[in-house]
Amino acid sequence: MKPNKAIVELNLTKYNQVVDIEVPLDISVYELVCAVNQAFQLEQDTSNINTCHLKTEHPIGFFTSTQKLEECGIVNGTIIRI
Repeated sequence: MKPNKAIVELNLTKYNQVVDIEVPLDISVYELVCAVNQAFQLEQDTSNINTCHLKTEHPIGFFTSTQKLEECGIVNGTIIRI
């Protein structure tokens, strides 16, 4: 049985913050970006779904807003840059 969540390192480069968070893998990139934006009060414009994306390491990738995190190969230890 595949896990339905992962503990990832969230790197908010622009804000000089790095935190570990647990994320469900059945949500979209857009949903994660909106949640992080709200939780960390980043004040990024998330009104346009086409401008929301993730850059990752382990696996290395660039993912668009409509992809589910599990489709992106997100696993424990993935580094997500927003």
